[in-house]
Amino acid sequence: MSLRRLVSHWLHPRFRYNQLAVIHGLRLAFAYLTAWLIGNITAEPYSVWMIVTVAVVMGSLPHTGSIVEKGKQRFLGTTLGALGGFLVIYLMHLNPLLAALAIVAIVGYSGFWAVRGGGYIAQLTCITLAIVSTNSAFDVGLWRMLDVYAGVVLAIAFGMLFPERARDHWYFMLEESLEGLNWLYRELATRGEYDMTLAEGLRQRHGKMRELIAAVARESGLNGKDLKSTLGLLHRAQVAIEFLASEAAEPVRQAAAGPADEKRVVASLTRIAQRFALPIAEGIPSLSMPPSPQQVWLLSTLARHLEELEAMLDKMLPKLRGQDGSRWFETAWPPQD
Repeated sequence: MSLRRLVSHWLHPRFRYNQLAVIHGLRLAFAYLTAWLIGNITAEPYSVWMIVTVAVVMGSLPHTGSIVEKGKQRFLGTTLGALGGFLVIYLMHLNPLLAALAIVAIVGYSGFWAVRGGGYIAQLTCITLAIVSTNSAFDVGLWRMLDVYAGVVLAIAFGMLFPERARDHWYFMLEESLEGLNWLYRELATRGEYDMTLAEGLRQRHGKMRELIAAVARESGLNGKDLKSTLGLLHRAQVAIEFLASEAAEPVRQAAAGPADEKRVVASLTRIAQRFALPIAEGIPSLSMPPSPQQVWLLSTLARHLEELEAMLDKMLPKLRGQDGSRWFETAWPPQD
């Protein structure tokens, strides 16, 4: 492979999407090694917190936006917990009862805040408070703060090495889901069967997409409700195809309304495939036998879900693709020399 082709691969978001696990593993390994080397070179006694911070912030979060968000949360939680620990240490020298009251107040509010959305920040506040106040030494708290700050900086810096956007990955999974939905209908139309393996793959992909909704909303400016609605429409369309397949084994009774609804389904699937430049945009087959009354209703339901999905895609795609992504989704893949 030529150098130009290799570089074009690594710069293309679709390649990085396909190789996400490899790229994230390399970023995490080098960030971890850097933190370990800094700790050994400086011989700082609490450098393990810097290494732990890198692992916690980057470990299970491959997308750059999520790494930055987790880093901010760890920064804030550590700061609040350390300041609370300093207060407890100071009060211990004045009156142990006051120190106990301070601990109750800080931890109590952290628990309240956790329920109200504080989550990881509230949890980390309590953990840092325990570490700093138990040691009863200001220097321990200061070192923990500095090491965590350094770990956050390292995690974000390496997270931005070959940045992975949740928005791009959600787009690619949406594209794959739409292609899978198209294939599900094709299998039903041509063979009267429902591909369970493909259907299970779609359900797993939808689960991954749901996990990324918050990050995608932050990166794209889209409303999280719209992203959830899109996933809901994909799921309902898949269920409609499944029910259509279950009715295929029933005795066929001619229903006049069927062909019109079937044409709506085929037209929607074709337009969606063309919008994403999918290779299966043309030649979507019709059902191999006249639909039963139950299938007529299901075809009408499927057509409605697909048309609603089209309207939602029209609304979402400009932001989902983004100005900086207005070319990559049209770029041929894999890139040529």
